[in-house]
Amino acid sequence: MEASKAKRSVAIVGAGASGLAACKHLLARGFRPVVFESGEAAGGVLRVLLGLSGRSPVDDVAICVFVLGAVTAPVLGNMLLARYVRVVRGAAAAAAAPHAPAVDPFARVTVAVALAVALVVAACLILVRFNILSMDATKKRVAIVGASASGLTACKHALAKGFRPVVFEAAGDGVGGVWRRTLASTRLQTPAFAYRFSDFPWPADVSGAEVFPRHDQVVEYLAAYARRHGVTECVRFGCKVLAAEYAGVPDEEAAAWERWSGNGEAFGDGSGEWLLTVQHPGSEATQIHRVDFLILCTGRFSGVAHTPTFPPNRGPEVFHGQVLHSMDYSNMGHAAADELIRGKRVAVVGSGKSAFDTVAECAAANGGRYPCAMICRSGRWMVNGGFVWGVSLGHLFCNRLAELTVHKPGEGLALALLAILLTPLRWLLSKLAETYFKMQIPMEKHGMVPEESFAGSMSGCRLGVLPDKFYDRVEEGSILIKRARSFSFCTDGLVLDDDDTSERVDADVVVLATGFRGDQKLTDMFVSATFKQQIVAAPLYRQCVHPRIPQMAVIGYTENLTSIYTFEMMAKWVAHLLAGAFRLPSIVRMEASAAEWDEHLVMRRHGEGGGGKPCLGGVSTWYNDEMCRDMGYEPRRKKGILAEWLQPYRPADYAGIL
Repeated sequence: MEASKAKRSVAIVGAGASGLAACKHLLARGFRPVVFESGEAAGGVLRVLLGLSGRSPVDDVAICVFVLGAVTAPVLGNMLLARYVRVVRGAAAAAAAPHAPAVDPFARVTVAVALAVALVVAACLILVRFNILSMDATKKRVAIVGASASGLTACKHALAKGFRPVVFEAAGDGVGGVWRRTLASTRLQTPAFAYRFSDFPWPADVSGAEVFPRHDQVVEYLAAYARRHGVTECVRFGCKVLAAEYAGVPDEEAAAWERWSGNGEAFGDGSGEWLLTVQHPGSEATQIHRVDFLILCTGRFSGVAHTPTFPPNRGPEVFHGQVLHSMDYSNMGHAAADELIRGKRVAVVGSGKSAFDTVAECAAANGGRYPCAMICRSGRWMVNGGFVWGVSLGHLFCNRLAELTVHKPGEGLALALLAILLTPLRWLLSKLAETYFKMQIPMEKHGMVPEESFAGSMSGCRLGVLPDKFYDRVEEGSILIKRARSFSFCTDGLVLDDDDTSERVDADVVVLATGFRGDQKLTDMFVSATFKQQIVAAPLYRQCVHPRIPQMAVIGYTENLTSIYTFEMMAKWVAHLLAGAFRLPSIVRMEASAAEWDEHLVMRRHGEGGGGKPCLGGVSTWYNDEMCRDMGYEPRRKKGILAEWLQPYRPADYAGIL
């Protein structure tokens, strides 16, 4: 009889708990069953569930209960089946026995246990299904510091992934960041069609190719974007974040991690959190807010001014007039700023965009009677439009073909050789642009021709738009341009030093348009001395996350010629990370990639301000390609090979990335 059983063919489909139990009991009866399993190993749904463990403590409990029920129920069922097989075999004898029990006691217990387990499993499934028991990732606490353009788009995309972030904004008068506190004459540096969110176009009256919107139009555009996507309701105005401290994980344990946040995911294993010290409006008291993920959107061009240092008795302390930074001048408000400069001799130190705007505003207020002196070390490429010989700058320097002429991070040998071979083409395009703007703008006449190439200025994000009628005011004497290698203060103004000569410039007000210390804003945010050192000592992976600082992202720190477009791509990438769309690689790989990008991106400022700044000006499409691949989207997003290589990528090209 046993030999005949072994010759029978028995097949079992599935190597889950029930399949394994069935196979075990058939083997015990002398059969030789064959088990067919489509997966790579036994375990079935249990293997999948165990792979999902470790995401949150509550989920782990639900999975454990489900696994217990899934394992116990088939085993008990098979035991019950085996027991009744024996009962059936002795059915005749049992029927003949006058005192045989109607139901076997073991079977009764087995059925009761199986039903109880089934009810527990069903209850757990119902609780998980309706999000009563499960700790969904979207219920994690996310905080965003700053309601500027980067903070608004970070909040919008976090909302789109199901999170409910809180945005802390120190200003109490609305969204917009630095755009709410700027000069009356300030405009965008790029046309409206390039400075926009991918899914939110400008109003029709400010969407022309050559329209550079005013600062108040930019503020309204950002406010409309926030209202449209429900971001305004998430902002807590007047709430200043004073400090951020990471807690829950010992420093020794965090230092030993091989992956970012311990497992490469946004929230780690759930044990770490950020403690934010927040000062609320109208009070000196502070409150601690606990969050699971922190996004810093504080920007580089506000908060901490860069002020030059001077030898003893040659600094602002000896000057009898008023000295202020361009940041303080912008924050004064239009009426107060006009009152400060009107009818006074003003000297502005700097050659960046803020210096040009401040000089133009002073010249408009005082005219030739009190000319405004502009003190600069070198010229800067300040243009009067976005076209060269009828071709847009984007088509010349910002498409895929143009990016072939520059070296890129991780490009490989073939692309590196191609960039070397195409160097003459880039030089030619740069010379064409330089020649055109020298013909259009009298920069040579007034000694303001920049030392660096136009292409280098584009790649380093050092290109600006010239204020209206700037050189007309130079011609009429309202603006005096003074070149000097260094300067110092005296009682009545400034002393300019250039090689062996010196010149004195009389002034009542000196405005220092000498840049900002963006790094210091980041370091001041952290309580941990280790994080203070790490945030500036090593670059950011994908320009968003620091390999050694867990559960935190930075958006808006890296520049581009059209910054809002880059900020949105960063926000989409961080939102996908929060939603678990991908995991980050090992810390070693992150640091290697970040260092390679840093080598290509960090450009040194020429002139006042000093320091390095990451800029994506020459490789923005290459950067977006990497971000798309991380998120699982196709990088090539244009229709047709000519459009793909010759047309510059615009924000609308990435509207499909949600």
